[in-house]
This record gives sequence, C-alpha cells and structure tokens, in this order.
Amino acid sequence: MTKDYWDFKLVYNRYMFMALLIFIGFYPINSIANDEVLLQVSVDNTSLKLATGTQYSPYIDTRLPNGGWSTAVVSAVFKHLQIDFSVETWPWSRVLVNTQVELADGAFPYVETISRQQDFYYSQPINYVPVKVIAHEKVLASNIEGLKNYTLCLPYGYTSTPELLKVISINKTTQAPSTRDCLNKVAKGWADIVLVNQYNEILKEQKYNELKGLDIEMRQVPLYFIVAKKHPRAQALIELFNQGLNVIKQNNVLDEINKQYELLLKTEPG
Repeated sequence: MTKDYWDFKLVYNRYMFMALLIFIGFYPINSIANDEVLLQVSVDNTSLKLATGTQYSPYIDTRLPNGGWSTAVVSAVFKHLQIDFSVETWPWSRVLVNTQVELADGAFPYVETISRQQDFYYSQPINYVPVKVIAHEKVLASNIEGLKNYTLCLPYGYTSTPELLKVISINKTTQAPSTRDCLNKVAKGWADIVLVNQYNEILKEQKYNELKGLDIEMRQVPLYFIVAKKHPRAQALIELFNQGLNVIKQNNVLDEINKQYELLLKTEPG
C-alpha cells in the first residue's frame, strides 16, 4: 500500500470516530472547524513520540498497571483519539531538553512553573498530587504562615506550592538533586522542611522515622501533558490532547482509571 493510501485511511478513520462521538454527544460540534489542522498532527507522522522520566511513583512506575497513573491517562487519551504513539523513557534531566528540541512530540507529567511557561504549552490537568510537608523535629509550625522562618529544600526542577511561595522567600530556599537528598538535608538539620508526594514510598523508610509530617493542608498540585512551543503544531497538538481528555472524562474512562489507582494505593502493603 502507498503512503497516500495510509494517510487517507487515517484521516477517514479519524473523521468516522469524530462522527460517532458527535452522534453520542461526546464531541463538541464547534470544534469541527479545527479538525483539519488537528488531523495534520497525524497525517505527516502517523506515530507520535512521547517522553517521560524514569520513576515518579505512582504517576510513572513500570511496576504499576500501564506504567503508572499518568501513563495510563495519557495512553487512554491517544487510544481514544485513534492516534498511534510510543513512550520513550529518559532520565528526568533529559526529558525537557529533548522535548524542547523536538526529539519528542510531548512529555508528561509536569507541574507548571513560570520558567517552563516560556517554552511549553500545557494541557488540562491529567493528575493531581497530594503534597505532604515533612519537617525536622525542631519545626513547630501549625499553619502555612508559621513556616516563613524555616528553610525549604526543593529538588532540582521542582517548584514550591502557591501557598509556600507566598511565605517562604528565595533566600530561605535551598536545593538538592532529588527528594531523597532533600530529606537527608532535613534529617541532618541543613534544611527544615521538604514537600513530598504523599504516595512516595520513601516516606516508609525507617531512616526517616525521626522526621515528622506536619498537619498543614496543602492544595493538590496538578500535573500536565506538555508540548514545546517550538514544535511546528504545538497548539494543535495540545488542543487535540485536551479534546481527547474531555472524551475520556465524559465516557467515564478517566474515572475508571482514577478509581483503579485509588483502590490500588489504598490496598498496597505497608
């Protein structure tokens, strides 16, 4: 078969899929005007290359179903859009760089930061991270404002939450290569607090038993699928992803994925 045949077949299948969604009420009719642009994402290259990092449990974790919570959501989006894709796993330090130079069409999961906003477009949120404040035993704060005189440790590439950004200055923020390194800094008294993904298994390790979790409520941090602004069809790809995400919200596929992981995390030993 010729390439023109496969391009025609791909476009035909996509239009038939959209027609079905319109019929059952899942696809917004006012988006049809953009379909020709969006379909071109697939016509020139029928397989999108996506990128993620090596480990960020439970969102990226090869031990879990579909490679983790975020991978499950992103995969469901593109499968429901009937777009072929592959997921490349790189060290986190390379994912953003490689995506920015178009070695990948998109990457996930990422939090939104001011510096990244300059170079990447963000999808609608794909997951939310419950954040826990882990502190040295000397920390006595009982609310957000009480943390203003303490030193926060952030892993490289991470950002603080909106609440903490208001009370902890840059001068009171230190960095380390990873969450484990930040926890070690806090344990040694070189920093006072660190923000940790509540699901992170590192919190179960005995060496950190002397640290304490503060009873301070923090907003959940959204995670996103991102595309480099330099990508030739960046905005179209983000819009396409958001349309697919809305489809799996409306047909309850996203809800089923979330329930599966919530149940899995509740029943994990330890």
